[in-house]
Amino acid sequence: MIKNIKFFSLLMAEGYIWRCKEITNLAVISIVSPEMENPVKKLFGENERFLECVFYDVDLFKWPTAEEEGYKAFNEVIAKSIIEFVERMKDKVENLIIHCEAGVSRSSAVAKFISDCYYPYIRVKTYGVYNKYVYALLNKVKNKSQINV
Repeated sequence: MIKNIKFFSLLMAEGYIWRCKEITNLAVISIVSPEMENPVKKLFGENERFLECVFYDVDLFKWPTAEEEGYKAFNEVIAKSIIEFVERMKDKVENLIIHCEAGVSRSSAVAKFISDCYYPYIRVKTYGVYNKYVYALLNKVKNKSQINV
């Protein structure tokens, strides 16, 4: 069962995972922008405990035309992949690491969602600037999947 949810910047995640890569009770949600090469993916490797999500840090509530202007935003497909990943990992690992480039907006929103939805007893300190669109869309997709069950 997941006992720890941490979110980091890319640099901090690299260091943490490098030190802990032998730990089998660790899963990673790695969030990168489309043009980025993902060093965490190289370090952690592609396996069932690794999920890569590729999207820009845009909040469509604040910038509704971002996609029209060429920025890949968070969407329902990515939200569903995160929810499915957490569902698969929740009884397999104790530690869940979420990272994005700065470790402030995207990873914070995902960590907050996972904590609020699945583990309200795990306190995750989030930044006040977490991406509200990412958080809201995760909740919408989660609620929709519960209705369809």
